[in-house]
Amino acid sequence: PGIADSLRILRPDLGLALACSLLFTVLKVLKWHFLVRAAAGKGTSLKDAARSYLAGMAGGLLTPGRVGELARVAFLGMHGRGLVAYLVVVDRIFEVAAVVSLALPGVIFFADLPAAGAAAVLLAVLLAAIFRPELPLRWLRRLLSPGGRFAAAHEQLGRMERQIAAISTATKLRQLGFAWAGYGAAILQFHFLLNNYHHSPFATAMLAQPLIMLTNVLPFTIGGLGVREGAAMVLLAAFAIPRAAAVSASFMLFFLNTALPALAGALLLAFSRNRKPARRDP
Repeated sequence: PGIADSLRILRPDLGLALACSLLFTVLKVLKWHFLVRAAAGKGTSLKDAARSYLAGMAGGLLTPGRVGELARVAFLGMHGRGLVAYLVVVDRIFEVAAVVSLALPGVIFFADLPAAGAAAVLLAVLLAAIFRPELPLRWLRRLLSPGGRFAAAHEQLGRMERQIAAISTATKLRQLGFAWAGYGAAILQFHFLLNNYHHSPFATAMLAQPLIMLTNVLPFTIGGLGVREGAAMVLLAAFAIPRAAAVSASFMLFFLNTALPALAGALLLAFSRNRKPARRDP
């Protein structure tokens, strides 16, 4: 069937994919909530973290490389925009590390051992960045003079460094666990979506989907559109998956896990900007 026809196919697998999508989003929100709370203190509510995450999804959808996820500062500005923006970067490193580790079997299958070795080196670098995320702040602070016109920036960087360094190893391991669980749910979801259009074993999704997810890191197109679907067609062709099914499953995963949360985030941002404080009588 063509792509339009395959998108109209509805089977019980689609319901399971919807459940996985909800689990994926919940795990991402919890991961973000615990990271912000670890650095900024226990005053961060789960509601604010959820709104912040959805706002970041809205910004990330409209920007190449998802740099717009810095919009997460919208609902967490009370903790300092600089700190929250830096935590967005740290959170993304957790996610990329999780995806790269899940992609290692696929790299071996589709490429070769040297490519897998390069991926393992990249994973080691990402893990090092995860467990010492305060180092770039320390290096940048040392470049600035503690006096003169850079005194305020030097002080702010020092404060951020202390907050980031306060994140415990146990918390970092928990964050990795949330990232693995979330992307594990996404792999299972992709399996159900593929089955909705074309029956395939779970190993197909396990080997191909992490590599497809890595295309979201490439800052080529807005929302990764085209790149992700093209990668799905190429990788899944090795398993005799029809192109229409590959594109449909990949696009539906994007729609459920990215586009819908981004729409919710855009509505939250619009609503928060349109709200006006009540006028007080003199």
